[in-house]
Amino acid sequence: MFRERARLAIVGLISIVGVIAISGCDIQVLYPSAYEDTTIENDTLLAVVTPEGTEAYSPADVVPIQWSGSIDSPTVVIDLYRYGQFAMQIASRAANTGSFNWLIPVDFDAVSEVTDHYQIAIRAQHPDYSPGDLFVQAFSEPFTIVPQASGGLSDVTVSQRIITITMTDNGQEIDDDTVDIILNGATISAAHVLVGPPGTNLELTLQAGINLLEVVALNEGAISPNTAELIISHVLEGESIQEWRLATSESGSLTITAP
Repeated sequence: MFRERARLAIVGLISIVGVIAISGCDIQVLYPSAYEDTTIENDTLLAVVTPEGTEAYSPADVVPIQWSGSIDSPTVVIDLYRYGQFAMQIASRAANTGSFNWLIPVDFDAVSEVTDHYQIAIRAQHPDYSPGDLFVQAFSEPFTIVPQASGGLSDVTVSQRIITITMTDNGQEIDDDTVDIILNGATISAAHVLVGPPGTNLELTLQAGINLLEVVALNEGAISPNTAELIISHVLEGESIQEWRLATSESGSLTITAP
């Protein structure tokens, strides 16, 4: 995952702390004003090896983070970036062992308007400068965090035992998202290909009491993730219009309570 770059020169001071990123590269150098004319000769000091890019994770998943390079620092800082902006700190003093497992918080706000918009940043003190003076920061390839495996679906109560669900592909484009629909353990629609508005209707005959409706993503179409709007008829309590966002092989579920 290393990219060949002959040298990394620090130029163009615009604030007390400078940041420079080379176009098309995944490394930055952070420095105070005293080092504006410094040149870093070795650009293999630090590189993030994983995530490799295009992975999709959900809250409660473990993200294996790996990095490599010649930088000799006892600890590193691990941050999460979204759309190129700082999102949260994962670890402030992780041991510089080359690997760290990050457990995504269960309550992580994994809104995914587009895919591949998160990056892991590893930051380390440059060994040739005084502590706090100069840091090297490297970024992973972009990856995706989607809502947890429930798919964002929530439980409802309905007024009758025969209802209709309407499923519509509401992604950026209609891209052949395909799902299995399972009711109380039985597949009632296999390899269902989602279509655009007005969608497709599926009649469900429920049992009295609690029913479990599951959606299993068989693919993610041309654009990740597998996403759709779900409309449930005759809802008394809960959300009649819902949405799922699932990676391949993930499932979303909700309970439907009927009289």
